[in-house]
Amino acid sequence: MATNKELEKKVNELSTSVSQLTALITSVVDRLPKVEKKLEPVTLEQKLERMLGGASDPIPTDYRAAVDDLLNKDFGVHVKGLSNVPSFKFTILVPKKYSREPEFDPRVRVITYAEGTLGVKTWCELVLKTFDDETRQRIISDRTVINIML
Repeated sequence: MATNKELEKKVNELSTSVSQLTALITSVVDRLPKVEKKLEPVTLEQKLERMLGGASDPIPTDYRAAVDDLLNKDFGVHVKGLSNVPSFKFTILVPKKYSREPEFDPRVRVITYAEGTLGVKTWCELVLKTFDDETRQRIISDRTVINIML
């Protein structure tokens, strides 16, 4: 059985070894080249593009007109064709002033090309129905004001 002096000697040796190892690691790390990578701030649009699978395809004018007429011009639109079926993902981007979501409020639906503009109009009507009465009235009121000003 080891005595207290022998144990103390072993603990001191171990402590010295740990200190030497720490110094060695520190010297190696200090010699590594410093890499500073600045992260570019991500915009709300970039976050949305990532979430929706990339930039929007061109938006047909009759789709945009349906959103403007049934909702209003403040609502955004994102269209992305699907490669495996004859359909597209149609997203209505609800403006912050009508939404309770903290960042953005996309309302997404897959619409077949056969449905086309009728499918977009149906989706706009359904989205409008999801708002409470007060918000729905504000959307309609803003639509009327915008259309009158044109």
